[in-house]
Amino acid sequence: MLSAIPFIIASVFICVISGLSLTALKSCKNKRKQDNFISGLATSCLMLGIGHCIMWTRKIVMKHKSTTVIPRRQCMLESAHHFFNKIGEYSSAGFILLLSVDRCIAILLPALYQQFTVNNCRQLVIINFAFSTLIYLITLLMPIYLSDIDELISAHCLYSEIFTPRGRKLNSILILCMHYASVLLFIVAASAMRYIQRRQQQLQNTIRQLQWKLEKRLINVVFILLLSTIVTSVLPMTIARVESWNFKSLKDIAEYLFPVLLSLEIAIYCIVNKRIRMSVLQLFNGEMRRITMVRKVFTRSNAPPPAVDTTMATVDHQLA
Repeated sequence: MLSAIPFIIASVFICVISGLSLTALKSCKNKRKQDNFISGLATSCLMLGIGHCIMWTRKIVMKHKSTTVIPRRQCMLESAHHFFNKIGEYSSAGFILLLSVDRCIAILLPALYQQFTVNNCRQLVIINFAFSTLIYLITLLMPIYLSDIDELISAHCLYSEIFTPRGRKLNSILILCMHYASVLLFIVAASAMRYIQRRQQQLQNTIRQLQWKLEKRLINVVFILLLSTIVTSVLPMTIARVESWNFKSLKDIAEYLFPVLLSLEIAIYCIVNKRIRMSVLQLFNGEMRRITMVRKVFTRSNAPPPAVDTTMATVDHQLA
């Protein structure tokens, strides 16, 4: 195992970038429908960063302790890093799938897509996180019935030791199925957009042309997210499936490429998007004005009282 310090730095980097991107997305008032899914994806990246940070910090702490083995029951209670990692992993796959479905419906069924409101997107975000939590709880509770929870395992509380082989297989299969479905739906959406756009090139409809320009921009955003997901998550997990049906944990560096690239891409999306960028600038200017006002009030309250003119006071006393 490589030194834990670079991975802790990478975890903190993921948390900072994802947190800033989430703040930028939350500050935007005029959100589009897909912005809610991207906000959820930023939250998933933040959870992955927190989980990895807890995991590597625990490894450093346990390395300096004399305890080498603990019961599986204790590991199940202390493995907060698996809670953040697994829910972040499930929900990120779910949000990428939702983005692909969003683009597919927007291009193939525009009338139905117009009936789909921002509140519906927020409800889907909540459902995705609830479903991810439910899957994690089911996977976590499987060892209680399928293995000995009092068995002594490594004090590092590794994923391969806490969860059963069946649970690990279901975990990887579920994530791969969501990623494959995302890629398939994206291909359908991109092909349909190209076909419909060619047929409507002869129409001189400015509004429709602007709408297609926006759809193409959003398709490019989803394409970048899917491309990084394929390279850093789908390919390594597929290779592990082909090599052996028994689950093989991905290498440490490959595990970090997925949240690092996703968090960077979301940050770039926030910077490039004019609406989000202007909202962040307005929020920053408002905070700076508040800080300036507080500083002025603090300076006035702590300022020394004005000095009394002793000459005028003496003249007044003599006249009296």
